[in-house]
Amino acid sequence: MPEETVRPTTSDPPNPPFILFWSLWLLWLIFFVPPVFGAVTHPSARNLWLILGAACCTAIYVWTTWDNTCYLRRPLTAAEAPISRTWWVLMSTLVVLGFVMGVVGGQTWLEPYTFAAAVVGGRFKPRRLVWAIGGLEALNGIICLVVLHDFFTFLQGLFLMPVVAIAVSNLAYAVETNRALRLARREIARLAVSEERLRFARDLHDLLGHTLSLIAIKSELAGQLIAEAPADARREVGEIEAAARTALGDVRAAVAGYRQPTLAGEIAGARELLTAAGIRVTVERTPSMLPSAVEALFGWTIREGVTNVLRHSHARHCAITIGYADDGYTVTVLDDGEGIAQLPPTTVGNGLRGLSERAALMGGTVTLAPAVGGGLRLSLQVPQAVTQPSITAEVPA
Repeated sequence: MPEETVRPTTSDPPNPPFILFWSLWLLWLIFFVPPVFGAVTHPSARNLWLILGAACCTAIYVWTTWDNTCYLRRPLTAAEAPISRTWWVLMSTLVVLGFVMGVVGGQTWLEPYTFAAAVVGGRFKPRRLVWAIGGLEALNGIICLVVLHDFFTFLQGLFLMPVVAIAVSNLAYAVETNRALRLARREIARLAVSEERLRFARDLHDLLGHTLSLIAIKSELAGQLIAEAPADARREVGEIEAAARTALGDVRAAVAGYRQPTLAGEIAGARELLTAAGIRVTVERTPSMLPSAVEALFGWTIREGVTNVLRHSHARHCAITIGYADDGYTVTVLDDGEGIAQLPPTTVGNGLRGLSERAALMGGTVTLAPAVGGGLRLSLQVPQAVTQPSITAEVPA
């Protein structure tokens, strides 16, 4: 198990670049360029009022989309807050301005309805979104068919507004789903470590519960006999010593088994954890047989590498490779995540220190470096003519 600890987390994973997401929302403002440019190049009182209306629509659109962006940044565990009254007032104003500008300026000034579709697409749930787009289509039909008698513009709006709303809605859903998956990955890693701690606690209880109870009873009995029957008391003390030594041996054996993982078990555990976290995993193993000390060391390396992948990398794929290299054995854990910059200093300092110490006992080296094309590469190499140091020698006597 890696040396560092995994602390329970209640915070969400780092937010994606929401400024970039907001800027994509603002791209729809390009629809306003042709009518505004036409109004500026042909100044008149009517066009001046249309330009002022366009400025108001732009300001409303910028504010409401930013409010939607802040909504997407909310903590995933927080209760969903109702939409603010300001948002509703500004959206109603945008719709009214779109109606007035369409009636006064003609079909080229109906773009506020496209903006409204983009705003509601990023905020409403599907059922409410259907009603909102239906209302916008009805107003678009009134302007185009009743006022302007322009069937082609009506068909254009009939197609464009649902497309814009669905595109923005899907993008917002993808952002929220991605954040939920990243949070789930962190939780899976935390639960895996917690489960391992609970298993070890259960093992210690099973090993020591009976023995410590025996020591307590015999200590009490020896205290009662020490004055009346010293010989019997000495016998009880001897049995207490024997029980204590047995308990000490059991603890040493348990810790040794706990701290020395098997390679097959670590590979199976890595597959299970990475798959549960939504990370595709591939394993390539060339040597079918390895020295027992090398297997244990490689098991440690895989556990360390997979823990870092789960906790820090945000990777989509992890490759574990065991093979030969330069007259020795090597194991590599490679991911396509965010790289070494995402590892906290405690991980680089503490997590690899114990692994490097174990490798040094066998003449091996540990390397942590950025991978070609992005991601992180953790590798360990030991010579083939390796001595067989016991990893359990680290357990104090």
